[in-house]
Amino acid sequence: MATSEYWRKACHIFAGLSISFAYLWLPKDIFLCLFFPMAVAYIIVDLARFKIKWLERIYLLAAKTFLRDEEYSRPTTGFYFFVGSALTIILFPKQIAIGTLIVLALSDPLAALIGQRYGRHRIWNKTIEGSMAFFISAWLILTLYFGGEPFKHLIPAFAGTLVELAPCPIDDNLSTPLVIGLSYVIFF
Repeated sequence: MATSEYWRKACHIFAGLSISFAYLWLPKDIFLCLFFPMAVAYIIVDLARFKIKWLERIYLLAAKTFLRDEEYSRPTTGFYFFVGSALTIILFPKQIAIGTLIVLALSDPLAALIGQRYGRHRIWNKTIEGSMAFFISAWLILTLYFGGEPFKHLIPAFAGTLVELAPCPIDDNLSTPLVIGLSYVIFF
């Protein structure tokens, strides 16, 4: 794996945990006043760079080493990460949103790292080994965060794993937290 991919994963983990713990520890109104302007600014810049050439030049100068080839012509993973995080915060109770965002912060990059390093059995464009890493880590995170009956958290962990694994046109940084949160709302 290229060094830039490790930095991407580190940024993913740092951003996800920062959002999760800020939401956990700050009063909701203060958190929302900090998070939403930051998320909206990122989303606007990520989209506006396609239309405003000087913004694109600055954006590429700052982010070039982090971009994957396909992100030069479409929104970045960060775009979907912020949209998924924002929708999760808006749609779900605080406790569910935080647990879900911690899974997004840790299980998604862990699945990629394990899958790329140890993955031997491919399914669609992922590996079974990476998906197992996602499932086990998501289940552990949800069990530790929510407590209670450990088996209760198998359904949300499995739902998140399926979305992360499936060849869906929607980026998993957007779909995974929504599906995990929705599974808690539906089943519990």
